[in-house]
Amino acid sequence: MIIKKKHFQYYYNKPVIVLSSIACFSATDLFLSTFSLLPQVTLIGQASRGGSGASRSFILPRSAIAVRLSSMASFRPSGKMFDGQGVEVDIELEPKPTDLIGKGDSVLKKAMEMIYGINNTVELSQNP
Repeated sequence: MIIKKKHFQYYYNKPVIVLSSIACFSATDLFLSTFSLLPQVTLIGQASRGGSGASRSFILPRSAIAVRLSSMASFRPSGKMFDGQGVEVDIELEPKPTDLIGKGDSVLKKAMEMIYGINNTVELSQNP
């Protein structure tokens, strides 16, 4: 099926920045993978963890070890599996130690710099 722009009630062709981190998994992997195909989208942060969901838990009878396994295989349009292979970002940024204790968000700040321009960064506390 081919969808043409005229069929959209709303079409957005401005730059879009999507933040990603190692905390992204499952449905977020699908979201990131889909959005990464759009030409105006840039993924920044860290690669996701790679999972397609539908996991099932089992307890191994002899050892009583609990394991969690995927019950389905999901593939990206490229044919690459989701499981165990996170969605790569366009611009890799590791959070700073201060970000991890609630003293800032350097990845969000970079995204805002990219959207608003380096010399016109809006404070994180403001609603742009």
